[in-house]
Amino acid sequence: MNMGSSVRNIAILSVLLSSRVFAQPSTSDCDGAIQLCGGVFTEISAPPGTGNVYEFTGVCNANAETMSLWYTFTVQQSGDLNFVLDPANDLDDYDWGLFNITNGGCAGINAQDGSSPEVNCNSYGSLANANGPTGISSGNGGTGTSNGPGDTNGPPFNADLAVQVGQTYALVVMNWTGSPDGYTIDFTQSTASLYDQTPPVPVEVVANCGNQSFHLEFSEQIVTSTVEPADITITSPSGEVFNFINVTPDNSMAFAQTGYRSILVRVCWSRASTHW
Repeated sequence: MNMGSSVRNIAILSVLLSSRVFAQPSTSDCDGAIQLCGGVFTEISAPPGTGNVYEFTGVCNANAETMSLWYTFTVQQSGDLNFVLDPANDLDDYDWGLFNITNGGCAGINAQDGSSPEVNCNSYGSLANANGPTGISSGNGGTGTSNGPGDTNGPPFNADLAVQVGQTYALVVMNWTGSPDGYTIDFTQSTASLYDQTPPVPVEVVANCGNQSFHLEFSEQIVTSTVEPADITITSPSGEVFNFINVTPDNSMAFAQTGYRSILVRVCWSRASTHW
């Protein structure tokens, strides 16, 4: 989530003077899903694997997962969900599955106990012809809630889906073709409000005064490429504000993550306020 222009102030009650290693979730897993914070996402390329967990992806996908990327969102205002997934190369076949994880979370998807039910799925595609866009869109000829596999089982679009405020969904997009090219996914025709408007805030700070570094753990994932040193400052007990000289993500290859390490040029304190 890109919140570089947003500023939040959180008082850190205590700072641990020790180093710590943080496990990094994968955006190829539901647990590491990218939080929807805008109407359009452009992915340059699909991840090469299936993350740390091989997950159920929907009946129309034969329950299989391949080259996956997960998104999640919580409905802010009821209405219809609509999205168009447009491959950069129309020959490419992108398949997807949508789950209501309001009650069962990500764990409920694999548990298949009804707590996180599959609500939409589309694996329509052709080996002989261009595939082009897919998604949920009645306006693009979408019908039903499950289409595919292949080009004889329904259209490339499903019908618009009514969603209710407070419901949380997880969407998996899979690069079935194995293409090096990516796609654009556009939610802007939805009548429901889907976007996360709550900026991430630091929930834990671990300081190492020996090398003037701070590890920051945020409340939700932030798009790695958008985080800059200017986004973070630290305030001393006397109110003096200092800047960081760099920001290093825990996982340089991850699209989005919660953990970042910053280097400060001045002394660190046992108590401070971190500004984001």
